[in-house]
Amino acid sequence: MMHCVTDISRQAEHVAAEVRRRRQQRNWTLDVAAARLGVSRRLLAQLEAGQGNPSLSTLLAIADGFDVALVELLDGG
Repeated sequence: MMHCVTDISRQAEHVAAEVRRRRQQRNWTLDVAAARLGVSRRLLAQLEAGQGNPSLSTLLAIADGFDVALVELLDGG
């Protein structure tokens, strides 16, 4: 069981870093990114901090806002 929790934690950290990287690559502030990605600023900040538990629809909206497939967001492709 602990192995699964560790894997989930690593995935959350990876998604956080990937979202932050893609946002910074575009020189978007959190406010601009939130508007373009269709999520709240607070949710985006939590996600980038590796906190919270985004829904699949939130992750899909973020991927769409970055114009990438969800798998790219999750894998860093």
